[in-house]
Amino acid sequence: MALADANALADGFTAGSATATVLVSTTTAGSGADCVAHARVSAWMTELLHTAPGETESDRKLRLARLRQLTESRRSAAAFVERYLGT
Repeated sequence: MALADANALADGFTAGSATATVLVSTTTAGSGADCVAHARVSAWMTELLHTAPGETESDRKLRLARLRQLTESRRSAAAFVERYLGT
């Protein structure tokens, strides 16, 4: 992931916007462990942003609460960026 991608993500979260523009690099440099960590964060983010087949009302509320915490909490956003970058 390019440093510019991380900066775009961080800027979106620190600006307090409900959505952040995330530029995803077409290549991933680093170790296999880095790729696995990146894939886990990507899968988690996909789960937050998309309705799963068979999602119940309780599941939807929990998913939206997690997304809200990520976009409204500076600490949550910072932790997400750290996981995304693997730092």
